[in-house]
Amino acid sequence: MNMAVSAAALSVSTSLTTELDPIFAALDAHKCAVAAYNALVHQEDSIEKTIPPERRRTLSAEEIIEKDDPRWISYHQNLDRLADAEIEAECQLASVVPTSLNGVIALLEYSVEIEKGIGFRQSYFDLDDEKQKIGRSWYYFANRNLIESLRELAA
Repeated sequence: MNMAVSAAALSVSTSLTTELDPIFAALDAHKCAVAAYNALVHQEDSIEKTIPPERRRTLSAEEIIEKDDPRWISYHQNLDRLADAEIEAECQLASVVPTSLNGVIALLEYSVEIEKGIGFRQSYFDLDDEKQKIGRSWYYFANRNLIESLRELAA
C-alpha cells in the first residue's frame, strides 16, 4: 500500500523553541501501534492450534471465506485493523517535523531501531509532487523533515 504525504503536513506549525516537540507523540503512537500489531501476530500459532486447517483459509479481512471459523475471521479482521493503524502511525511519523534537537535525536535513534527489526514497510507519495511516479521511502520524508528542523534550530 502506498500512502500520500502532503507538504502542508510537513511544515512546522509552531515555533521550534517554545512548545513541546510533537515528534515525541508521533514516536509514542508508532511504538504503540507496532506493539499492538506484534502482540496479535504472536497469538497466531495458538489460534491455529485450536482451529482445523480447513476452517482457517481466510488470509485477510478483504477476502473472507465465510465457512471459516469465526475466531479465525475475527483474528484477520483485527490483524488488518491493527496493520492499518500501524501504517497510519508510520505515515504520521513521516509527516512530523521535530522542533527540538532532542526530538531530532529521538527520531534518528528510533528509525535505526525500527530498521533492525521490521523496517518501515510503506511507500509514500508526495501530494505536492505531480511528477512523482513511484513511492518514496519513509526516510525521504523523515530526512526532509530533519533538514528543515536542523535549519530552524541552527538559525
